[in-house]
Amino acid sequence: MLVSVTSTISTGESLEMVLSDPWSSGINITNITGVGPEKAEVSSSTFALLNGSRWTHSRQPYRNIVFTIRYMDSCSSVEEVRMKTYKFFRNQDTIRLTFKTTIRTLVIDGVVESNIPTIFAKESGAQISILCMTPYYRFPEALTYSIPDENNLLFEYPGEEEAGVVIRLLWNQYSAAAYAIDQIELELVRHLIAYDQTERISFTGLQAAIGRPFAYNDMVELSTIPGDKHCILIGNDGLVKNLLEQLSFTNSWTKLYPIPSNIVGDEDTGKYSFIDVSSQNVRFLIDVSISFEALFNGL
Repeated sequence: MLVSVTSTISTGESLEMVLSDPWSSGINITNITGVGPEKAEVSSSTFALLNGSRWTHSRQPYRNIVFTIRYMDSCSSVEEVRMKTYKFFRNQDTIRLTFKTTIRTLVIDGVVESNIPTIFAKESGAQISILCMTPYYRFPEALTYSIPDENNLLFEYPGEEEAGVVIRLLWNQYSAAAYAIDQIELELVRHLIAYDQTERISFTGLQAAIGRPFAYNDMVELSTIPGDKHCILIGNDGLVKNLLEQLSFTNSWTKLYPIPSNIVGDEDTGKYSFIDVSSQNVRFLIDVSISFEALFNGL
């Protein structure tokens, strides 16, 4: 059951509209469309002499959320309430909608397409249209896990749609010696019903790419989020290096699915994670964390 809807604008100001208490905001939401799972666009091909069609691919278009509201005059005049909607639903502005239900809170970003008031009606109100280019809802904050001392992190992705991840490797132990780290490897193990699917992510040629040894508080950040895919070194001295050429996968960019998954390091290097230190029997301690936004197809 939907409890409230909050609109947050670029200045950080928010307007909360509680469905059971419209007098507090002056806005009574009488109807909302476009909040459930959106209709997919499915493409197919036809072939001569064959009945029917063959599926080729499908995609999820943008989401269109439309509010029908009525202005209330309990806390201020109807005109003041209308001016308030112009501020929090201004045409062309990007906003964040927060939907609070009885079991969870989800957010989605969008652009205000229109805010059309009915000024001369017996009951004044408006119809507000929001276009959400990314059609999926998500939790207000990204979920973050750290690989524990036993070098194995088991977690379950709580979302309904596949999502990208951000993996961070932070050097947390200082060493005065200049060790040349050539290779780093992570494994993502997905636990399926019939078998376990393993995907390896490895970095090679790091020393030459960075141009100096790794140091305390250096961080390698790998993002597989669509629209923000990158792999960079963020050095403790402000050094930023693109490491995409040093990155390899066993298959395409890593994604999470709504199944149990493991993140593990190289078993030979012990605590925290894995590293290969070129021809030297030395181990760095690296903190490995993974963060992601769980995506949902509807409220």
